[in-house]
Amino acid sequence: IHTHQRVDRNSYISIATSNIISDYAGNFFIWSMGTIQFPDAHFPYDYGSIMHYDAYAFSNNDLPTIIALDSQYGKTMGQRQRAAFYDYKQINRLYCTRTGIKKL
Repeated sequence: IHTHQRVDRNSYISIATSNIISDYAGNFFIWSMGTIQFPDAHFPYDYGSIMHYDAYAFSNNDLPTIIALDSQYGKTMGQRQRAAFYDYKQINRLYCTRTGIKKL
C-alpha cells in the first residue's frame, strides 16, 4: 500500500478530499490491518518514501490533496529519485522472512 494509506496517517497528514479528482478518491482511502497485512506499525511514517504521493497528486484545482501536519515535510512527499531506507526495510521484512536471510 502507499504510505499515505497507512492506518496511522491522520497523525501525520491531512487529506483535502474536496481537492481530489473524484475518480481517484479511492487512492486516498486508509487501508485497515484487517483488509491487508502490512507491517506499517513496525516503521516510522516516512514522508520521503517512494510510496508516498506528492502534495498535489490527483488535484482537481491545483491545490494540495495531501497536507503534511508538520509543514517542514511538505516538500519531501512524492519524491521519485530513489527508494528511502524504510522502503528497503519494508521490502526486507515482507520478502526476506526465511531463516538465514540477513535482515537490514
